[in-house]
Amino acid sequence: MRKPIVLNVTLNYRGLGLISGKTQDVGLGGMFINVGRVQLAINALVEITFPVKCPTKSVQ
Repeated sequence: MRKPIVLNVTLNYRGLGLISGKTQDVGLGGMFINVGRVQLAINALVEITFPVKCPTKSVQ
């Protein structure tokens, strides 16, 4: 089962290089990423990076 979630992501796809996209849903079996007019094969294997917000910690 996939859950709707919107994240800005960067895909590294062999042959095309880096592609910007936005997730629409994510689950254990995969995710749907909207990459605009770029066409990737269904079930294409890609490397994905996305930003993660981490709380900052003050060190004294």
